[in-house]
Amino acid sequence: KDCAFKHTSSATLQGTNLSAIQATFLNGTYHYYVSTKNSTYTVYYSSDEGKTWSLKVSDRDKPFELLVYNKPGTLMSGFEDIKISTNYGANLSGFGNNLGWDLQHIKSFRKKDGKYTTLAGLDFGCYVSETPDIKTSYKWCNDRAHYAMHYDAASSVNYNTVYMGNQDRGTTAYEDTGAEVDTRDVDGTDVLRVAMSKHETGVWTWFYYGRIKHSYNFPMGKTESAVYDGLGNWWAAPIIPSPNPNEDAIYAAYGNQLQIFSYNEKTNSISKTAHPFDFAVKFGDN
Repeated sequence: KDCAFKHTSSATLQGTNLSAIQATFLNGTYHYYVSTKNSTYTVYYSSDEGKTWSLKVSDRDKPFELLVYNKPGTLMSGFEDIKISTNYGANLSGFGNNLGWDLQHIKSFRKKDGKYTTLAGLDFGCYVSETPDIKTSYKWCNDRAHYAMHYDAASSVNYNTVYMGNQDRGTTAYEDTGAEVDTRDVDGTDVLRVAMSKHETGVWTWFYYGRIKHSYNFPMGKTESAVYDGLGNWWAAPIIPSPNPNEDAIYAAYGNQLQIFSYNEKTNSISKTAHPFDFAVKFGDN
Protein backbone atom coordinates (compact mmCIF):
# COMPACT_ATOMS: atom_id res chain seq x y z
CA LYS A 1 0.00 0.00 0.00
CA ASP A 2 3.04 2.26 0.26
CA CYS A 3 3.96 1.98 -3.44
CA ALA A 4 2.66 4.13 -6.28
CA PHE A 5 3.19 3.73 -10.04
CA LYS A 6 5.08 6.74 -11.39
CA HIS A 7 6.08 6.41 -15.06
CA THR A 8 6.49 4.15 -18.04
CA SER A 9 9.80 4.96 -19.69
CA SER A 10 10.34 4.78 -23.43
CA ALA A 11 14.10 4.42 -22.94
CA THR A 12 15.84 1.22 -24.06
CA LEU A 13 18.74 0.37 -21.78
CA GLN A 14 21.75 -1.43 -23.22
CA GLY A 15 22.84 -4.72 -21.70
CA THR A 16 21.17 -8.06 -21.04
CA ASN A 17 21.29 -8.19 -17.22
CA LEU A 18 20.44 -5.82 -14.40
CA SER A 19 23.50 -5.54 -12.13
CA ALA A 20 22.65 -2.77 -9.68
CA ILE A 21 19.92 -0.28 -8.87
CA GLN A 22 20.04 2.40 -6.16
CA ALA A 23 18.38 5.72 -5.39
CA THR A 24 18.60 8.64 -2.99
CA PHE A 25 16.35 11.62 -2.19
CA LEU A 26 18.04 14.99 -1.79
CA ASN A 27 16.73 18.57 -1.93
CA GLY A 28 13.38 17.53 -3.31
CA THR A 29 14.72 15.30 -6.10
CA TYR A 30 14.91 11.51 -6.41
CA HIS A 31 18.17 10.38 -8.02
CA TYR A 32 18.03 6.90 -9.57
CA TYR A 33 20.91 4.80 -10.87
CA VAL A 34 20.81 1.55 -12.83
CA SER A 35 23.78 -0.54 -13.91
CA THR A 36 23.39 -3.16 -16.64
CA LYS A 37 25.82 -5.67 -18.08
CA ASN A 38 26.56 -6.95 -21.54
CA SER A 39 30.28 -7.43 -22.23
CA THR A 40 30.93 -4.39 -19.99
CA TYR A 41 28.91 -2.49 -17.39
CA THR A 42 26.82 0.63 -17.98
CA VAL A 43 25.56 3.33 -15.63
CA TYR A 44 22.22 5.02 -16.33
CA TYR A 45 20.89 8.00 -14.36
CA SER A 46 17.41 9.48 -13.93
CA SER A 47 16.39 12.61 -12.02
CA ASP A 48 12.68 12.45 -12.92
CA GLU A 49 11.65 9.25 -11.12
CA GLY A 50 12.50 6.99 -14.04
CA LYS A 51 10.63 8.83 -16.78
CA THR A 52 13.81 9.46 -18.76
CA TRP A 53 17.29 7.96 -18.46
CA SER A 54 20.71 9.21 -19.55
CA LEU A 55 23.68 6.95 -20.23
CA LYS A 56 26.66 8.04 -18.12
CA VAL A 57 29.03 5.10 -18.60
CA SER A 58 29.12 2.22 -21.10
CA ASP A 59 32.52 0.58 -20.61
CA ARG A 60 33.08 -0.11 -16.89
CA ASP A 61 34.70 -3.39 -15.86
CA LYS A 62 32.68 -3.47 -12.61
CA PRO A 63 29.17 -2.31 -11.66
CA PHE A 64 28.82 0.44 -9.09
CA GLU A 65 28.15 -0.83 -5.57
CA LEU A 66 27.31 2.29 -3.57
CA LEU A 67 25.57 5.60 -4.22
CA VAL A 68 26.72 8.12 -1.59
CA TYR A 69 23.39 9.12 -0.07
CA ASN A 70 24.01 12.88 0.27
CA LYS A 71 26.07 13.31 -2.92
CA PRO A 72 23.96 12.04 -5.83
CA GLY A 73 26.78 12.34 -8.38
CA THR A 74 29.14 10.17 -6.32
CA LEU A 75 29.35 6.41 -6.92
CA MET A 76 31.72 3.83 -5.42
CA SER A 77 32.82 0.41 -6.60
CA GLY A 78 35.91 -1.73 -6.70
CA PHE A 79 37.57 -5.06 -6.20
CA GLU A 80 41.32 -4.93 -5.76
CA ASP A 81 40.89 -1.35 -4.49
CA ILE A 82 37.95 0.86 -3.53
CA LYS A 83 37.23 3.27 -6.36
CA ILE A 84 35.16 6.44 -6.38
CA SER A 85 33.58 8.62 -9.05
CA THR A 86 32.29 12.14 -8.47
CA ASN A 87 30.85 12.59 -11.98
CA TYR A 88 28.11 9.95 -12.19
CA GLY A 89 30.51 7.08 -12.81
CA ALA A 90 32.29 8.58 -15.82
CA ASN A 91 35.73 8.64 -14.18
CA LEU A 92 37.09 6.61 -11.29
CA SER A 93 39.96 7.17 -8.87
CA GLY A 94 41.28 4.63 -6.36
CA PHE A 95 41.81 4.83 -2.63
CA GLY A 96 45.36 3.59 -3.24
CA ASN A 97 44.75 0.51 -1.06
CA ASN A 98 44.48 2.84 1.91
CA LEU A 99 42.18 0.25 3.56
CA GLY A 100 43.84 -2.88 2.21
CA TRP A 101 42.61 -4.65 -0.90
CA ASP A 102 39.95 -6.96 -2.39
CA LEU A 103 36.69 -5.18 -1.63
CA GLN A 104 33.96 -7.74 -0.95
CA HIS A 105 31.09 -5.32 -0.32
CA ILE A 106 30.29 -1.71 0.57
CA LYS A 107 26.88 -0.71 1.94
CA SER A 108 25.23 2.22 3.72
CA PHE A 109 22.65 1.91 6.50
CA ARG A 110 20.47 4.67 7.95
CA LYS A 111 20.63 5.21 11.71
CA LYS A 112 18.01 6.54 14.13
CA ASP A 113 19.50 10.03 14.06
CA GLY A 114 19.07 10.20 10.27
CA LYS A 115 22.77 9.84 9.55
CA TYR A 116 24.20 6.91 7.61
CA THR A 117 26.88 4.40 8.49
CA THR A 118 28.83 2.94 5.58
CA LEU A 119 30.44 -0.48 5.96
CA ALA A 120 33.27 -1.63 3.73
CA GLY A 121 34.33 -5.26 3.96
CA LEU A 122 37.75 -6.12 2.58
CA ASP A 123 40.09 -9.06 2.83
CA PHE A 124 41.70 -7.47 5.88
CA GLY A 125 38.67 -6.50 7.85
CA CYS A 126 35.69 -4.27 8.35
CA TYR A 127 35.82 -0.48 8.02
CA VAL A 128 33.15 2.00 9.11
CA SER A 129 32.60 5.60 8.01
CA GLU A 130 29.88 8.27 8.01
CA THR A 131 31.60 10.06 5.09
CA PRO A 132 32.39 7.19 2.70
CA ASP A 133 33.83 9.40 -0.05
CA ILE A 134 36.67 10.49 2.29
CA LYS A 135 39.18 7.66 2.47
CA THR A 136 40.82 8.92 5.69
CA SER A 137 37.50 8.83 7.57
CA TYR A 138 37.23 5.03 7.87
CA LYS A 139 37.66 3.29 11.24
CA TRP A 140 39.02 -0.25 11.38
CA CYS A 141 36.94 -2.40 13.72
CA ASN A 142 38.78 -5.72 13.80
CA ASP A 143 40.25 -5.63 17.28
CA ARG A 144 40.08 -9.42 17.69
CA ALA A 145 39.90 -10.70 14.11
CA HIS A 146 42.66 -8.94 12.23
CA TYR A 147 42.41 -11.06 9.11
CA ALA A 148 38.63 -11.52 8.82
CA MET A 149 37.51 -11.39 5.19
CA HIS A 150 34.03 -9.88 5.18
CA TYR A 151 31.62 -11.06 2.47
CA ASP A 152 28.40 -9.35 3.54
CA ALA A 153 26.90 -7.15 6.27
CA ALA A 154 23.64 -6.14 7.95
CA SER A 155 23.12 -3.21 10.28
CA SER A 156 20.56 -2.67 13.07
CA VAL A 157 19.16 0.82 13.60
CA ASN A 158 17.20 -0.23 16.68
CA TYR A 159 20.03 -2.04 18.48
CA ASN A 160 23.17 -0.31 17.13
CA THR A 161 24.73 -3.56 15.98
CA VAL A 162 26.43 -4.68 12.79
CA TYR A 163 26.76 -8.31 11.72
CA MET A 164 29.41 -9.30 9.20
CA GLY A 165 29.61 -12.58 7.28
CA ASN A 166 33.20 -13.80 7.07
CA GLN A 167 35.38 -16.27 5.27
CA ASP A 168 36.29 -19.13 7.64
CA ARG A 169 35.13 -17.24 10.76
CA GLY A 170 31.34 -17.43 10.62
CA THR A 171 29.61 -14.22 11.73
CA THR A 172 31.12 -11.39 13.76
CA ALA A 173 29.06 -8.72 15.54
CA TYR A 174 30.16 -5.13 16.12
CA GLU A 175 28.82 -1.90 17.52
CA ASP A 176 28.10 0.58 14.75
CA THR A 177 30.78 2.87 16.20
CA GLY A 178 33.38 0.38 14.98
CA ALA A 179 34.33 -1.24 18.30
CA GLU A 180 33.91 -5.00 18.38
CA VAL A 181 31.58 -6.08 21.18
CA ASP A 182 30.85 -9.72 20.60
CA THR A 183 31.44 -12.66 18.28
CA ARG A 184 28.41 -14.68 17.25
CA ASP A 185 27.79 -17.86 15.27
CA VAL A 186 31.45 -18.71 14.74
CA ASP A 187 31.01 -22.07 13.06
CA GLY A 188 34.47 -22.33 11.55
CA THR A 189 33.30 -21.87 7.98
CA ASP A 190 32.19 -19.27 5.44
CA VAL A 191 29.13 -17.04 5.74
CA LEU A 192 28.22 -15.40 2.43
CA ARG A 193 24.96 -13.56 3.24
CA VAL A 194 23.62 -11.75 6.29
CA ALA A 195 20.23 -10.09 6.93
CA MET A 196 18.09 -8.94 9.85
CA SER A 197 14.32 -9.26 10.20
CA LYS A 198 11.36 -8.55 12.51
CA HIS A 199 12.43 -5.08 13.62
CA GLU A 200 16.05 -6.33 13.57
CA THR A 201 15.52 -8.85 16.38
CA GLY A 202 16.33 -11.80 14.11
CA VAL A 203 19.68 -12.40 12.40
CA TRP A 204 19.90 -14.65 9.31
CA THR A 205 23.10 -16.11 7.88
CA TRP A 206 23.61 -18.19 4.71
CA PHE A 207 26.64 -20.46 4.82
CA TYR A 208 28.88 -21.41 1.92
CA TYR A 209 27.70 -25.02 1.71
CA GLY A 210 23.94 -24.35 1.58
CA ARG A 211 22.90 -23.93 5.23
CA ILE A 212 20.69 -21.08 6.48
CA LYS A 213 20.73 -20.18 10.16
CA HIS A 214 18.50 -17.98 12.33
CA SER A 215 19.65 -16.51 15.63
CA TYR A 216 18.75 -13.49 17.74
CA ASN A 217 20.40 -10.09 17.71
CA PHE A 218 22.65 -10.31 20.75
CA PRO A 219 21.08 -7.40 22.73
CA MET A 220 17.91 -9.57 22.89
CA GLY A 221 19.70 -11.91 25.31
CA LYS A 222 18.39 -15.06 23.58
CA THR A 223 20.76 -17.89 22.68
CA GLU A 224 18.40 -20.10 20.64
CA SER A 225 19.28 -20.79 17.03
CA ALA A 226 17.70 -22.78 14.22
CA VAL A 227 19.15 -24.26 11.02
CA TYR A 228 17.70 -25.05 7.59
CA ASP A 229 19.78 -27.55 5.60
CA GLY A 230 19.39 -29.10 2.19
CA LEU A 231 20.03 -26.34 -0.34
CA GLY A 232 22.88 -28.52 -1.51
CA ASN A 233 25.37 -26.20 -3.16
CA TRP A 234 28.21 -23.78 -2.52
CA TRP A 235 26.39 -20.67 -3.74
CA ALA A 236 24.20 -18.22 -1.81
CA ALA A 237 21.52 -16.00 -3.31
CA PRO A 238 21.17 -12.38 -2.17
CA ILE A 239 18.70 -12.16 0.73
CA ILE A 240 16.50 -9.38 2.07
CA PRO A 241 14.29 -9.21 5.16
CA SER A 242 10.56 -9.64 4.74
CA PRO A 243 8.87 -6.36 3.74
CA ASN A 244 6.52 -7.02 6.67
CA PRO A 245 8.54 -5.78 9.68
CA ASN A 246 6.50 -7.98 12.01
CA GLU A 247 7.49 -11.15 10.15
CA ASP A 248 10.64 -13.05 11.07
CA ALA A 249 11.54 -14.12 7.55
CA ILE A 250 13.87 -13.52 4.62
CA TYR A 251 13.29 -13.54 0.86
CA ALA A 252 15.72 -14.96 -1.71
CA ALA A 253 15.68 -14.88 -5.51
CA TYR A 254 16.79 -18.40 -6.31
CA GLY A 255 16.68 -19.70 -9.88
CA ASN A 256 13.17 -19.20 -11.20
CA GLN A 257 11.61 -19.00 -7.73
CA LEU A 258 11.08 -16.51 -4.94
CA GLN A 259 11.96 -18.49 -1.83
CA ILE A 260 10.77 -17.40 1.61
CA PHE A 261 12.47 -18.73 4.75
CA SER A 262 10.38 -18.19 7.90
CA TYR A 263 11.32 -18.64 11.56
CA ASN A 264 8.84 -20.14 14.04
CA GLU A 265 9.74 -19.03 17.55
CA LYS A 266 7.47 -21.59 19.24
CA THR A 267 9.13 -24.58 17.58
CA ASN A 268 12.54 -22.91 17.07
CA SER A 269 12.53 -24.02 13.44
CA ILE A 270 12.82 -22.64 9.90
CA SER A 271 10.41 -23.47 7.09
CA LYS A 272 10.69 -22.71 3.36
CA THR A 273 8.05 -21.89 0.77
CA ALA A 274 8.79 -21.48 -2.94
CA HIS A 275 6.87 -19.27 -5.35
CA PRO A 276 7.47 -19.48 -9.13
CA PHE A 277 8.83 -16.26 -10.60
CA ASP A 278 11.12 -15.53 -13.54
CA PHE A 279 13.88 -13.19 -12.36
CA ALA A 280 15.50 -12.87 -15.79
CA VAL A 281 15.63 -9.17 -16.68
CA LYS A 282 16.04 -8.05 -20.29
CA PHE A 283 16.94 -4.57 -21.46
CA GLY A 284 16.63 -4.68 -25.25
CA ASP A 285 18.73 -6.64 -27.72
CA ASN A 286 22.04 -4.89 -27.10
